[in-house]
Amino acid sequence: MEKHSPPGGAALQARYAATLAHAHADRRPPAWQRAVLLLFLALLVYHALVGRQQLGELRHSLAELLHLEEDEE
Repeated sequence: MEKHSPPGGAALQARYAATLAHAHADRRPPAWQRAVLLLFLALLVYHALVGRQQLGELRHSLAELLHLEEDEE
């Protein structure tokens, strides 16, 4: 099966190919934007894990506190 090419001369076909290449290149964000996005996601995961750990420690402390209050009664 033959690739579709626009009607016209070689210059038009070359320009069409360049436009297609440019359109495909524009679909992917620049490397610095991808790096910033990955850094943001890593920080988000880190803060979620730290928050979960702190929540676990808080629950543990609260459980100990409740047990101490029960022992005093």
